Amino acid sequence: MIGSNGSQIVNYSNSQLKNHSVWMLVKTDIPEIQYDRIISELGEFDSSDGPLKMYARRGQCFTTTKFITKLTEDEIVEIPDIKIQKTDDPEDPTGLYTFTDGCGNISLALSDLINEQFGLLNCTAYQVRLGGAKGVLVCKPSLGEGLRLVQLRPSQKKFKSKDHFLEVIRCSTFSQGYLNRQVILLLSNLGVKDEVFMVHLRNSLKSLDVGAVLNNLKKIY
Repeated sequence: MIGSNGSQIVNYSNSQLKNHSVWMLVKTDIPEIQYDRIISELGEFDSSDGPLKMYARRGQCFTTTKFITKLTEDEIVEIPDIKIQKTDDPEDPTGLYTFTDGCGNISLALSDLINEQFGLLNCTAYQVRLGGAKGVLVCKPSLGEGLRLVQLRPSQKKFKSKDHFLEVIRCSTFSQGYLNRQVILLLSNLGVKDEVFMVHLRNSLKSLDVGAVLNNLKKIY
C-alpha cells in the first residue's frame, strides 16, 4: 500500500536493486495501465528457466538508456556466433568456447549518429539495448557507407520483442590499465619471463622511497 492506494511491483533493473528501488504500479481501472498489458508489450518472457531469470530479462527494459533511433526489421540482421571446440576442459570436452558472446556489429552511419548524440568524435563501441537483445555493438565500416545496419548474434538475444528502438547505455572510454595478478598470470603463460615483472616491482618499490621522491621534487623545482 502507498497511502490509501494499492500497488504492485512491475519490475526492476540490477542497478535499481543496488539502490533499493523498484518500478511500482498503482492499481487503476484504466485499461492501458494494467500490469499484464504492460508486461506483454515489453516482450515475450519464458518462465521455464525460473522466476529470477525471467525478472532479470524483464529488467533489461528498465535499464537507464539514451534513445538513438528506431530501426526497421530490414536494418537488423542475425549473424552466427564464432565458436571454437574446447581442448583443455576435461569436465566439458565436447563443449564450445563462444568468442563473440554478447558482441555484435553496427554500421558506420549508425555509429556516427550515436557519436553525434553523445558529443563524441571517434567512439566505436557501445553498450546497447535493442528490443530483447543486449550487449556490445562494435563499429564495422565494411558493412557499407551510409547504410543503417545492426548485426546481432544469438548470444545477444535474451527474449522476443517487437521493439526496434536502438538505445545506448554507455560508450567506450579510455581507462587506466593495471598490472594485476590476473594479467601477470596471462602474460607469464604467454612466455613473458618472471624477471620482467620483478623489474617493474623493484621500480615501483623504489618510487615509494621517500628520499627518492624528495630528490625528484628537487630536480623538478
